[in-house]
Amino acid sequence: MAGHPALYLLWVGAWFTTHHLVIRLRSIAEHAMVPDPTDPMRNTRTTLASPLERLLVAPNYVNYHLEHHLVMTVPHYHLPRMHRMLRARGVLDGACVERGYGPVLRLAASKR
Repeated sequence: MAGHPALYLLWVGAWFTTHHLVIRLRSIAEHAMVPDPTDPMRNTRTTLASPLERLLVAPNYVNYHLEHHLVMTVPHYHLPRMHRMLRARGVLDGACVERGYGPVLRLAASKR
């Protein structure tokens, strides 16, 4: 954006339009409707996002939220690898992992 200061208006536009919606969607996906708030494996959720969801809602691998909570010192770019490792070792069996933001939002909108 250097040399094109008008492009910073995109950030301001996003702040006043889509930013709050995206933050709310991520917050719902990460922390809402979890089965057991006292269990570290079931008190937050990883959402396996599609490339489009990653682009629009979950940049920098923030969709690997459970892994982030388990070991907060892991850099964001290693979270997918950590997820694969935990999955292969059976650590994520029974954990909150959803395939995409659609199923999470359907769960949030459903009656329990």
